[in-house]
Amino acid sequence: MENKNVEIISGRLGLDPRLAYTKKGEAVCEMSVGLVNEQNETMWRKIVAFGKLAEQCSVHLRKGNEIFVRGRVC
Repeated sequence: MENKNVEIISGRLGLDPRLAYTKKGEAVCEMSVGLVNEQNETMWRKIVAFGKLAEQCSVHLRKGNEIFVRGRVC
């Protein structure tokens, strides 16, 4: 992965991941990750995984799990 527009975050899932499939049959998994800032406020980030990774996220991750994500910012 190219380093352009790459972000690394760590936080906890606010909800169970939601798995869906596109019309072409590609898996898409949406997750909501809570990040705590310096003022002890929670900021929520939407994370989207595709393909095999999306299916694995939906099987192995649950609300409250701490996750570490590295990916492109869209």
